[in-house]
Amino acid sequence: MRTLLQHIRLMVVMALCMIVLTDGAVISSAIAATPMTQAQKQREKEKAKRAREREKEKAKAAKAKEKAQKEREKEKAKRQQAADKAKARNEKGKTQGATSSSSKESAKPTMSESQKYQMKVREVEKYNAKVASYMSRDIAHRIGIWGQAGFSALFPSGFNYQPEIQRGFQTSAKGGVGGGVGLGYQLRYKRFLFTTGVEMEFFTSTNTVYGQSEDNSLLVRTFGMEPYVDKMTYQYRFTDMSDHIVTGFVQIPVLAGMEFWKNRMYFLAGAKVGMNVMGNSKVNTNLTTVIEDKELNDPMVNMYTHSLVTDQPFESPKVNTKLGINLGLSAEIGVNIENLIKKKDEKPRSKREPEKFSDRLRYRVGLFAEYGVLNVLQLNSLGDNDFPAVFLNNSDPLALSYTSSLMTSSASSAKLNPFLVGVKLAVFYELPRKQMKPMRMPTEPAPRMVARVLDADTDNGLSGAQVTFTNEDGKTSSITSNSAGYVVARRARGNYEVKVEKTGYYPSETLQYAHKRDLGDTLAIRLRPEPKPIVYTLSGYAYAADTRKPLAVNVRIGDVEDKRNLYEGEAADDGLFVTELIAGQYVAHLRYPGYMPYDDTIRFSQDTLRIYMTKIKEGIKVKINNLFFGTNKTYILPASGPAMEDLATFLTENEDVTIRITGHTDNIGSDESNQILSEGRANAVKRDLIKRGIDPERIETEGKGESEPVADNDTEEGRALNRRVEFTIISTNGADIQQIR
Repeated sequence: MRTLLQHIRLMVVMALCMIVLTDGAVISSAIAATPMTQAQKQREKEKAKRAREREKEKAKAAKAKEKAQKEREKEKAKRQQAADKAKARNEKGKTQGATSSSSKESAKPTMSESQKYQMKVREVEKYNAKVASYMSRDIAHRIGIWGQAGFSALFPSGFNYQPEIQRGFQTSAKGGVGGGVGLGYQLRYKRFLFTTGVEMEFFTSTNTVYGQSEDNSLLVRTFGMEPYVDKMTYQYRFTDMSDHIVTGFVQIPVLAGMEFWKNRMYFLAGAKVGMNVMGNSKVNTNLTTVIEDKELNDPMVNMYTHSLVTDQPFESPKVNTKLGINLGLSAEIGVNIENLIKKKDEKPRSKREPEKFSDRLRYRVGLFAEYGVLNVLQLNSLGDNDFPAVFLNNSDPLALSYTSSLMTSSASSAKLNPFLVGVKLAVFYELPRKQMKPMRMPTEPAPRMVARVLDADTDNGLSGAQVTFTNEDGKTSSITSNSAGYVVARRARGNYEVKVEKTGYYPSETLQYAHKRDLGDTLAIRLRPEPKPIVYTLSGYAYAADTRKPLAVNVRIGDVEDKRNLYEGEAADDGLFVTELIAGQYVAHLRYPGYMPYDDTIRFSQDTLRIYMTKIKEGIKVKINNLFFGTNKTYILPASGPAMEDLATFLTENEDVTIRITGHTDNIGSDESNQILSEGRANAVKRDLIKRGIDPERIETEGKGESEPVADNDTEEGRALNRRVEFTIISTNGADIQQIR
């Protein structure tokens, strides 16, 4: 019992020790761990805060992205809706347009070829009638120049000073020389003439100024001299006074008339509207001075400035006058003289001879007269002066000046009318007429003949049949039948031979057909089908010649002339290729990397072909197929391009290969010439390869001439085989040979 209690006490003590030790460890560990836990908590808080911020940013960005996406989808939906509406409108418009178009087309009656021909004939006849009417019109357009010269005058009226008769004056025109030049257009329609244009005319005239005294002198003034007013007076008399007037007008003539007496003479009359561009006048006169002294018995004559002088001539300076618009009446009559100017022995121009410039010139000589009916005077007077002489100071008889009668106030009611009469010379060039050619009448459409090609067994129409028509002159034409076997052709009326051919059918016999009317009786032609050929399966195997292993070659089979591919594909891994071709002769092309190409003619019926490919290696000799030269020439023909491109590609893909090009010829010609020809052709191939980027160091050349034939030179076929160019692989430098074509 005691022992048991001791054991219990011991166990309790041990338990208490364990508890104390455990609590101390926990406390110490807790005390030690307290600072790390706070730091971690702080870091965790910051980390969580940053994470929350990142989440917020992500949520915000996602929300903005979603909003932007919704906006884009919304805009896209709007655009799609607008596009759908526009498409619907377009479809609706097209439907309506198609409906209206179809309704119009259905409503529009169709015209037959005969109706179309008749309508075209009416159009051509209408046009040709218009051409005939135009070409038959007697009409001409002319441009020309003219000059005129003759007597001119400026007729005055109303120059009369009434208050004092002894001082008044009158004027009368003596005339002068005038003329002008012009440029214009003339229309001639049958015998009617119309002329207009622009011309410059000059008028000169000497107008006499005379007074009312007995001797026609003009008494200008009587003066008394201070301080001798009652004792001495001065009188000025002008005799032989005249105005020299010059004026110029730019005028537009509007004249009409006609030709008569077999168009040899003409007459024109009308009006001319003009504007004055220049004008001046100058006075010439003799002045007589009379001094009367009452203390003397007789008066003194010709005393000027208190000196006795003889009659003194005076000439005034030029005085510019202003003239306005002039409306003149004009008339002329003359003769066409082009026939007189041309040489009498000159032969008339033929229709085929080109027309000369001189042939279209028209010459005229005539007499003309024109008279201005408007008052063209515009007064430019010096104050209220009534006399051609002006006293600058009315109390001083010596202050005397001279002017024109046109400058006086007496001319305020006057008129001045230009007049010109004389000779006129005109030269006109007649413009070439526009040539209109009548249209050719349309050819009446030939009537249509109808034939139908039928299968003799099924009586169904045959498409693609070649129908040949031969007319009575031996001229042939062909047309192909449509899907229903019909042939519709326009042919001239007459007798025809008709023959039909179609692949797979025996050709028809030559049929006689009388073609008389449009869309007459249909000619039915029946063809008997040929027996269908038996189709065999062409199969073959490709092997390596050295190892007899199968090759998955590339196969291409063409027709006997190698102009059309009949099969192209890859052989299986066991070298097998299969086609469906009828028994016959073909050209086979086999290719496999590292092996010589196979290009040869094959023949088969039901047997399986076995083709062996030779591996390309050093020493292998290869003929360059489809290489063409000019006859006995060394230049390569353009048709050799594909063959040279294949050889260049082979050398490009196999950069370590070195070759030797050898030329061969037949035995036609001398040995020397054949040797030179073979070397030239080998070098020509080398030059072509160099142009295509091949290193010349990789190519050697040689010529064998006629020394190494591969066939008999006694036949053309054999000589063709002997004319060849080959290449030999000299070195591969240990590299693998790639494909050669």
